[in-house]
Amino acid sequence: DLWRTLGQRQASVAATYGANANEIVLSYNTSDGCNLIFGGTPWNPGDRIITTTMEHPGMVGPLCWARDYHGVEVAIVEIPSRFTATVDEVLSWFEAELRRPLPAGAKQYVAFSEIFYKNGMRLPVPEIAALARSYGAYSICDTAHGWGMMPIHCHDYGVDFLAGAGHKWL
Repeated sequence: DLWRTLGQRQASVAATYGANANEIVLSYNTSDGCNLIFGGTPWNPGDRIITTTMEHPGMVGPLCWARDYHGVEVAIVEIPSRFTATVDEVLSWFEAELRRPLPAGAKQYVAFSEIFYKNGMRLPVPEIAALARSYGAYSICDTAHGWGMMPIHCHDYGVDFLAGAGHKWL
């Protein structure tokens, strides 16, 4: 009975947010979702995670774990504190890191928040995901502050992993 109820909840969330039921994992919160993503990724020394200076501790903790326990390089994109930036500006910040050479066989990830908790700046998620894909990189997006506040269609975002919070704004 519990598994059927859980499956029904997954299906309901999936229908609301443009995903398939088998793509939904119900976790405690966004930080827990990020922990599940990072903990379930087969990290190798030489892999690179590109992130920003504006990330929430819920993303920073798993990043540091991947760095410290698996030898993953963490490249940090400096995000100015001003509230406006063009899509092209934002993409250029990430592309500068994405185009750096990787060791043979290494994987690359872009891990970022859709909306920064520090200043409310919203990043262009579909465009960053497409840029990451063009470099063969995976994308991980924390949308704790978007989920429930704006229409989110998971497949339209184009990210590989999306963590959101059902308890904040719904």
